[in-house]
Amino acid sequence: MITPERFAQGYDFATYVEKMGDDGHKFVSRYEKCTIDPEDAAFFAGIKKPVNILVLSESWCPDCVANVPIIAKIASLNPLLQVKIFPRDANLDVMDRFLTDGKRTIPTVIFFDAEFRETGRWIERPATVKRGLAEGTDEEKAAVKKDYIQGKYQNDVIKEVRVILAG
Repeated sequence: MITPERFAQGYDFATYVEKMGDDGHKFVSRYEKCTIDPEDAAFFAGIKKPVNILVLSESWCPDCVANVPIIAKIASLNPLLQVKIFPRDANLDVMDRFLTDGKRTIPTVIFFDAEFRETGRWIERPATVKRGLAEGTDEEKAAVKKDYIQGKYQNDVIKEVRVILAG
């Protein structure tokens, strides 16, 4: 279980970016490019109960660069959505509570209610990208990977997080 005290030890997005040094600009750029359509923005802004969002990340991970800024952008729409980011390798006590098939997969995003009861998880990349990388031809996989890294699947991430938060 994650306690409020342990959760508070994570970084907010700005502090996380500041601490990562040279890699920070990639996260800031993705954050600035992230747009959330009005319907989704209204949903996130309209959440009425606190949601604590724990993110396990590393600055060198392309999946983290692609997705952690989206989580931060979603949270920026509502002060009840509190994000705390934990560098995975420095917080294995936290990471090892949320393994994916026995692996330390990142990013791992855990959603908690106000009492720190887990309400959902979002892991690594959107389902559309997972399918595209698993099922396509080599050319199709290369195209999916390129589009993903360029941010063309950000709406899929937003929709998946919305489903989790809709509970």
